[in-house]
Amino acid sequence: MARPQDDAPPSGKGGLAALFAAWFLLFGLIGAGFAWVFYLHPDARSSPQVERTGDTPQKRPQAADGDRASATAETAAPVAAPRPEPGPSPKELAERLRRQGATPPPPTWRRFAAAFDRKDPRPRIAIVITGLGLDGEATRRTVQSLPAAVTLSFTPYANDLNRWITVARVDGHEVMLDLPMEPLDFPRSDPGPLALMTGADDRENLEKLNDILGRGSSYIGVAAALGSRFATSEPDMRILLRALKTKGLIYLDNASSRDSIAAELAASLGTAWVVNDRSLDDNQASDAVIQARLAEVESLALARGQAVAIARPYPQAVAQLARWAQGLSARGFALAPVSALVPQPDPA
Repeated sequence: MARPQDDAPPSGKGGLAALFAAWFLLFGLIGAGFAWVFYLHPDARSSPQVERTGDTPQKRPQAADGDRASATAETAAPVAAPRPEPGPSPKELAERLRRQGATPPPPTWRRFAAAFDRKDPRPRIAIVITGLGLDGEATRRTVQSLPAAVTLSFTPYANDLNRWITVARVDGHEVMLDLPMEPLDFPRSDPGPLALMTGADDRENLEKLNDILGRGSSYIGVAAALGSRFATSEPDMRILLRALKTKGLIYLDNASSRDSIAAELAASLGTAWVVNDRSLDDNQASDAVIQARLAEVESLALARGQAVAIARPYPQAVAQLARWAQGLSARGFALAPVSALVPQPDPA
């Protein structure tokens, strides 16, 4: 039998196996090459990241160290907004408006004054009732009995002060606040803990004034209560009248002292002011005394064109005033709120 030859070709099955093994080795080498290029090569690891914008790859911008530090500082400590500058004072605002040809806003007393025809040529008489608010019945009787042109002044010691002010204003009255001040016979006559005193420093008196004014609203000014000593002290009155001018309020001097400097000083400072001519019912005067004083008020109004009288809310005084006011117009007089008697030109 003949022996098989050594160089005979392999069978078909064995050749295919060898071919697959060669292809497998080739693909393995190619995969290893890609892995080495993209994951192991140092240049690939350190290459910058890119972003795509549309179809063109762009490098991500990298901030410098100084820029990063600056941005961090700005984020951590934002710059505080500058403080707003204070606005102009009322005096500065009025001056600016004057220069610009504009009309400054009216003072407080004009905004809350009762209506009155200032073209009325008749002599004017103003009646001011002070000390209201402590006695509820007397206050109610006064508000309801007297004409709306009568000015009503409430004590800062009153309970429900703003309620009483509202009642009076709804009835048509203009309103003031009593301003207690030191009398010559203190402490026999005691104006109370809110009184302005000559022995107090300016700051204390201004604090008391602000306390009094803060207790009410919609008033035209203050009516002096007692005050025969305080009204003669030039330094103290100057501080008071300057403060009232700044606030746009009227000062009604009760003429408790012949030496009062209120009118002259107020005129020099430009503060709105009025001075009382007669007190109608000191010590609860009789009907005859009240009637005689009202006749004096009419005589003063005829001679000077206007007059002011002050009364307390005593039953006799209120009843006499109600009867007197009924025939006043027929006698040729105009009953006016006290704001209509502020001297002209307007000092405010």
